[in-house]
Amino acid sequence: MNDGLRGFLVLALLSVAVSALLAVVHDATTAQVAANRLKERWRVAEALTGLPTLHETASLPLPGTSIELPDHRRLIAAETRGYGGTISILLLVDPDGLRGLRVVQHHETPGVADFIALPDSPWMQQFEALPLIAAASLDTVSGATITTRALRDTVARLAVRDDLPRAESAP
Repeated sequence: MNDGLRGFLVLALLSVAVSALLAVVHDATTAQVAANRLKERWRVAEALTGLPTLHETASLPLPGTSIELPDHRRLIAAETRGYGGTISILLLVDPDGLRGLRVVQHHETPGVADFIALPDSPWMQQFEALPLIAAASLDTVSGATITTRALRDTVARLAVRDDLPRAESAP
């Protein structure tokens, strides 16, 4: 057997072995990764709502749905499409508007859109105590325009939902 063929066979066998090892590791860790993601969603939901035992009394809403909290606020799960893919968010709404928005998972460009995962970032703080109708007028961030536009537009679309708490209109 010549050296070229031998090298090819060694490389092919090595590739098969590494692929098999990766498949085994993937299968072995899939359940733990899913459990960790769920735990993180609960952590974010409880921090956003201020209800540390929320996981004992409610189910997390699925994207596109919401749950009513004991104090008549609503926790909404949503997904939107950013530059790097799907952005999963939780929003807290009461009759006066949006009380908070948290990004649960995203695949946006590291170093460019990292601020969306930081509730204390100035851009994300705009979503605290924001009337839903005002979301459409928020500015986007240069360099992360697609990402910030996706979040802003998702919040603005909430303004037309019928299932959200609303402030009482004056007679």
